[in-house]
Amino acid sequence: MQRRPKIGIIISTTRPGRFADIPTNWLFNIAKERNDADFEIVDLRDYPMPFFEEKVPLHVAPPLNEVALRWGEKVASLDGYIFVTAEYNHSIPAVLKNALDYLWSEIHRKPAGFLGYGGGGAARAVEHLRNILATAQVASLPRAVHIGMIEMMGMMREGKSMADYPYLDDYVQADAGRARLVGQHTQGRPLWRQGCRGSLSSGHQESAKVATTVPIPAYGH
Repeated sequence: MQRRPKIGIIISTTRPGRFADIPTNWLFNIAKERNDADFEIVDLRDYPMPFFEEKVPLHVAPPLNEVALRWGEKVASLDGYIFVTAEYNHSIPAVLKNALDYLWSEIHRKPAGFLGYGGGGAARAVEHLRNILATAQVASLPRAVHIGMIEMMGMMREGKSMADYPYLDDYVQADAGRARLVGQHTQGRPLWRQGCRGSLSSGHQESAKVATTVPIPAYGH
């Protein structure tokens, strides 16, 4: 029996008082109800890596830092990713960029989805992240979840919760057929072969299909 793909929900900020835990837990609670994949939260707080300054490129040798090695092993064990990210100065948090710089083949040819929050729904951060991941040979899914400042302020200052914004849940539930849409857009070609060399393992292929049906609402990128 083929194993279920493992999808990591990566919390991309580490600062005290971060907002990230709220949308991450909301997303995880929805995702864990699925029966076609296993989801886990991967928190960058658990991988406190120094700024990248390895002596040789990672395609030559793995990093020497033990935490970076552990981070790479975790990423390699996953078949796909959902990045939960804030927007700092029109880009992603530095801690996320640094973590990605420590990766090489661990992340190649795997699918990634996105949940952004902040001003403009972190749309600029998500787009920058797409460019970074493209260089890392990651197959970014075409749409993302964007939580804007109105929802954020409601939860941070007015005691509201994700339940007070049911349209976000509606967008998630409405996307159950996303895999079929991706198949149409790719004209029958597997998502993981576009812009990538080689092929994925069967587990990664399944994760590409599953990741297209996890929270990716039908608005914006």
